[in-house]
Amino acid sequence: MAGLMLLLTLILACPVSAASKKKKALNAYNAYLAQHTGTVTQFDLIYLNNDSVPELVTGKQIYTFKSGNVVKLDNSVETSYFISSYYKKKGILVQGYAHGGYYPSQFTLYSKMSGKKLVQKLEHGKFGQMNFSTGKYSFTNTYSKINGKKSKKIVKKDFNKALKGLVKSKKPTKIKLKENSVANRDKYL
Repeated sequence: MAGLMLLLTLILACPVSAASKKKKALNAYNAYLAQHTGTVTQFDLIYLNNDSVPELVTGKQIYTFKSGNVVKLDNSVETSYFISSYYKKKGILVQGYAHGGYYPSQFTLYSKMSGKKLVQKLEHGKFGQMNFSTGKYSFTNTYSKINGKKSKKIVKKDFNKALKGLVKSKKPTKIKLKENSVANRDKYL
């Protein structure tokens, strides 16, 4: 009987601990956003890593809750790439950058959450060039596998295989930024 009581105590204690950590994170995110209304105009919550505590996304930056604090993830491409989607609980963040004009380009970067860092893994580039006599664009795709600071060009088949290795069969979830207002913080946090 004592063993059964101990087992029930352990089972019931785990969700409470996870729920209280999530609540602490949401309260910390709320305070952070309230303090930064002039610089952080939008936010969303995502479940990037495989736990019950969400991460905070603010357009080009992502924050996590570690040791009772809101911690900005080290993201070396944050200044130019917008966070567009993620693979829920797989630790994979998708960031994008686009440039228009006569030579439009679009980049999609796949990074993996590793502790307090986002580590770049894959990149897909799409480069356009306008044919001035016809007014039509032609596009060229490039695929790269990134290891540390080194980038290696790969073919589409290898890119797709590497991406599947990172995310398995999951589909990406789009980021839906909300205005950083008291009403939205009360509603979502």
